[in-house]
Amino acid sequence: MSLQYSPTKVTVVDAFESVVIGPDCWAYAIFNNIDVNGVAGTIDFGNGNIMTLNGGATLTMPYLGRPYGLVTIDASNTHIQMIWTP
Repeated sequence: MSLQYSPTKVTVVDAFESVVIGPDCWAYAIFNNIDVNGVAGTIDFGNGNIMTLNGGATLTMPYLGRPYGLVTIDASNTHIQMIWTP
């Protein structure tokens, strides 16, 4: 029996000057605020857990062995990308 490598599918959520509802079941994610002007945006993880992501900053959510829940990205004046895997 031989083992085969099966890469995990990576998906990008692109919030450019908008509010975007992200996936409701993800296990690992990187949030990048790629705004060159340094404008901050927010990431709402629910239950009052809101984080400000400054321009040029990155947030990595580690794999915990269980999925995270719904996320809302408010990039009304900036550009935030969420790169995630299920």
